[in-house]
Amino acid sequence: MSAEVLNDQIWTSPQVEEAFPDRSRRMSVNGVIAKSMLLLMIVIALAAVGWHYAPQFLDVTNSLWFLVGYLLLIGLTLMVVRNPALSLIVGLVFAIINGLWIGAISQVYEEAYDGVVAQALLGTVAVTAAVLLLFLFVPFRATSRFVKIVFSLTLGIGLFYLIAWVFSFFGGNTSFLYGTSPLATFFSLFFMTVAAANLIVDFTYVDAGVKAGAPRGMEWYSAVGIVSTLVWLYMEILRFLAARASRSGGR
Repeated sequence: MSAEVLNDQIWTSPQVEEAFPDRSRRMSVNGVIAKSMLLLMIVIALAAVGWHYAPQFLDVTNSLWFLVGYLLLIGLTLMVVRNPALSLIVGLVFAIINGLWIGAISQVYEEAYDGVVAQALLGTVAVTAAVLLLFLFVPFRATSRFVKIVFSLTLGIGLFYLIAWVFSFFGGNTSFLYGTSPLATFFSLFFMTVAAANLIVDFTYVDAGVKAGAPRGMEWYSAVGIVSTLVWLYMEILRFLAARASRSGGR
């Protein structure tokens, strides 16, 4: 959802002007990194709690919990878009809720496929590092057209998941999305690619915000966008690796 959080007019929007009238302190790359790392640390800490305790109280194998986490992410994102001044509070709530959610789901995957969570974490780090190196050393930035394409694809994927979840509630077969077929593998790889593309959008807009002299409060806004992308990327990689492990016979 970061393509919506970091949209192409955010730095000069009336919402930003109203939320952060004081322009004496400017946004910086180091500030965004520090705040993103803080949110990630909270996600990881709460993921450990979710890992140990949530499966005792919740049936996280039920796709309803995927839907709940997804809807919470959308709701929190829309709150930030409407009022950037809430970025700090919403970012903390986002990190706590999604940490618990991710931890519980990861525990279920790990029980079924030993070692898959560590692989997913390494995969997320590797993809993030590759995108960051591409951004730093290749003269490439997300153009307005690129952002619109990525945003449209991200929105389409979100709607696709939502339709699939509703379909499953009525007994529909969603093996085309969650199974081990070539079609499911294609969807998984495509979704991971779009998530990685969202990172390029994130980095481009942080760079643009710093150059535009955006207020320091927008560092939290940017951090929420980056962390939301990383959470999504991790979940897609985890799902892909679990499907691959399932094809090879699980543990």
